Amino acid sequence: MSIIQILTLSAFVVYTILFVALRLDSRIAGCSALAVLVLTVVALAIENADLARGLAMYAYCLLASAAVILAIEYFRGEPEKRSEGKHKQRRLKQ
Repeated sequence: MSIIQILTLSAFVVYTILFVALRLDSRIAGCSALAVLVLTVVALAIENADLARGLAMYAYCLLASAAVILAIEYFRGEPEKRSEGKHKQRRLKQ
């Protein structure tokens, strides 16, 4: 494993820990993965396969981070709290 790969992996671990520590929504990480996936398609369209391969790897890492963050949110019970908040907002509008 090269030093660049170790640094990249470390960056994604720190990214995941920050999202969990700051209690940020996992959908942000998921949307980031989708945005990088769109950039991958653009890189393929301009026929830059090396860039597309690297971007696809980053998209996969972001998606894995989003899955870990979502699992932690689930075990904390945060998705239920979000849905309860939506129900309260609906009741207030009525």
